[in-house]
Amino acid sequence: MAYLRAKGAKQVGNFLDRAGIWALGKEEFLVPAAAEFADYAYRIADILAALERVEERSQLGILDDLQEVGFDVVRIGGFPEDGTSEAPGIMRAVDFLAHARDLLMAAACAAATRMACSPARRSQDAERFMQSVRLGKMEGYGFAVRILAPVTPVRKSTDSTAEPYALYERSVVPILQESLETLCLAEQKAREGGSAELFEKSAAREDLAKLCAALTGIRKALDSKCLEIGITYSATRSQHLPCARICVEERYFPVIEAVSNAIRENDLEAGRL
Repeated sequence: MAYLRAKGAKQVGNFLDRAGIWALGKEEFLVPAAAEFADYAYRIADILAALERVEERSQLGILDDLQEVGFDVVRIGGFPEDGTSEAPGIMRAVDFLAHARDLLMAAACAAATRMACSPARRSQDAERFMQSVRLGKMEGYGFAVRILAPVTPVRKSTDSTAEPYALYERSVVPILQESLETLCLAEQKAREGGSAELFEKSAAREDLAKLCAALTGIRKALDSKCLEIGITYSATRSQHLPCARICVEERYFPVIEAVSNAIRENDLEAGRL
């Protein structure tokens, strides 16, 4: 139903206690109250057919979106240096997924730091969140993966009334977007002004420093000229957030890699590696 609401559908009535009557444009359809009803599959087929007519796209595409409706979706892709569309070998693919995980982990840790009151709680929240993240389908030109970050539905009128973990969970992907945009903007300003000071100040933030390392690792694993990160927010959010598309261009990486190497050297000196 969250998907239907996001598309502008409205419930206009009920059919006994078995289904809701929904309207979208000129289409009306029944939404079963439970999956146990004998005609459940037929009603879902009717809904998909109606959505296909309204949205003018395939039912398979709509079904993919329905299956992801309870998640923020982070799509990470690259464009190979040689211009081919082949997926990388399995060893490089494993590296890619590990660094993609690190990218989201950086945002999860940053969100926990902002919201939790104790180091133990921060670690627990970030670990709990990452355990619930799912891997979506791989797709597209080059190589791309969809990471599904769960968004627990909030039953109350506003997000501010949700339990603390639900608030934390819903903050992770927006923080990832904010961090990536800050990183790109700081690098652009550093290039325009001829000084890396702004970039270095931004990269000094722990979450951005971890992002530098993860982005560098993803690019190397994919042997990619640039990275494209797309973010689509769950329809279960009470406040609609627009989709985002962030391109980490090839010219950014010399500075990003320098910061990543500096982080690694500091970790080696501190005995963390």
